[in-house]
Amino acid sequence: MNKLLSMIGLSYKAGKVKYGSDGVADAIRSCKKPSLVLLAADASANQVKKITDRCRYYNVRLISISADKSELGKMIKGRSELACVAIEDEGFAKAMIDLINKNESELKAESAGGAQ
Repeated sequence: MNKLLSMIGLSYKAGKVKYGSDGVADAIRSCKKPSLVLLAADASANQVKKITDRCRYYNVRLISISADKSELGKMIKGRSELACVAIEDEGFAKAMIDLINKNESELKAESAGGAQ
């Protein structure tokens, strides 16, 4: 998870991130849609519905991550809490998706190995 959060911080410094529910919703509706939206684990039900509905309607990839709002906020401008971020660069988005998929497969392998 630390690598993912670091990657979010790096993409923010590169100017390729929109953040906050309203900022992300506006980015999704814009002509230049984000490549990926990441949603914090403890986002409110209203935020989850708002962002999920918009991502579904505008066909934007959405991934819920295990980081909470405070962890996500620390990566963006030292904010206290952020429920979601939109990644606008395809390269950053692909790297984050690959990292998330790798972490999920490692977790599945660990849990399958422990069950034997």
